[in-house]
Amino acid sequence: MRYRFLGLILEASRFSLSGVGGERALAPANYRVLEHLVRNRHRVVTKEELLEAGWPGVAVTPNSLAQSVRQLREALAAQPAGEAAIETAYGRGYRFAPPVEVLVPAAVPADAPFRDRPALAVLPFEASGERGAGRRAVTHGRAQHQSQRHPADPWLPQISQ
Repeated sequence: MRYRFLGLILEASRFSLSGVGGERALAPANYRVLEHLVRNRHRVVTKEELLEAGWPGVAVTPNSLAQSVRQLREALAAQPAGEAAIETAYGRGYRFAPPVEVLVPAAVPADAPFRDRPALAVLPFEASGERGAGRRAVTHGRAQHQSQRHPADPWLPQISQ
């Protein structure tokens, strides 16, 4: 899911927060905490919930969450009104305050090829390592085999080689 707020775009699945100034580098846990706050912006999110969202299945101290929120506030502070983006509900948790626009992916154009069924892209690749040169023929052979296996399959068309 993609979200726009404070002139920034958060793409949670790609761990990306970007704006006019470029990409903002954050730790993975910070992206998860920010995404959870943004998704639940209509309410105060408890500290326990944010700890589980940021560090799923990992035992961390509440101090980890406090550091994460501080780093997020610093990252957002470069934007107008960004320093007040994450509000503290003392003793309970945090709330994401700015207005958020959920960006819906564009629909696939009606004339796009293969829009209604899967397609196979066979790309060449090379093996690496000690015996990479000897394995090159095997890897190229694998791509060629796949291309020949599905040359004109109407259900699984090949779009590149």
